[in-house]
Amino acid sequence: AYEIPKRDWSSDVCSSDLSQIFTRAVEGFGFDDAFVDLVNHCILSHHERKEWGSPVEPATIEAHILCRADFISSRMPD
Repeated sequence: AYEIPKRDWSSDVCSSDLSQIFTRAVEGFGFDDAFVDLVNHCILSHHERKEWGSPVEPATIEAHILCRADFISSRMPD
């Protein structure tokens, strides 16, 4: 139901590598491509902004929730 950016993170070597590592790691588990794309998108966009090191900005509810959770956890005292 969400419009997820297609797997085209090749412009950034690190994000392309991360995407390929995750995609290969879940091969054989029976996940459909849409789910793999969603999780890839969440992982790659979790820093939220390109100026903060994110190759893509969050485009789904799940990605935004992960961004907020990561932001909150980064502000928690040890």
